[in-house]
Parts: sequence; C-alpha cells; structure tokens
Amino acid sequence: MEVNDLPESARKEIFEKLVAAQDANMSVPQSRRYVADQFGINLRQVQQIEREGLDRLWPPLSDDQPPHTETPSDQTEAA
Repeated sequence: MEVNDLPESARKEIFEKLVAAQDANMSVPQSRRYVADQFGINLRQVQQIEREGLDRLWPPLSDDQPPHTETPSDQTEAA
C-alpha cells in the first residue's frame, strides 16, 4: 500500500501519534517503529507521513504556534 492510498485523516492521525510518542520521550527511531507497528505500516511509510506532516504543519504542530520567522540570531555568519 502506498502512503497516498491512506486518507489524509488517517495520515494526520498517524502523524499525531508519532509526535505524541516523541513528546513522551520516545526517541525518533523508537517512535517510528512504535507507530509503524500500531498502524500496520512500514518505516518508509511512517517517514513519508512524518515529512508530509512537518511540511504541512499538521496538528499538533499548528496548534497555537505562531509561524517561525528568522531572526538575526538564527543566521550563521559566513567565515
């Protein structure tokens, strides 16, 4: 099954569970394995959903968070 075969609502649920697992102090690799096992998908699919969620700022990332704006302290000086 391809990731795009999953409805967006299912992909968002998977992403939310992934973020929640990481917020609960699970490492990134552990959280990916956990979510893959929980939803019966493979790690590649989890990573694709993770990327899509990050790119689209899916909840919980979009909940009450202002968009990031670059500040001078974010910039690195060229040596």
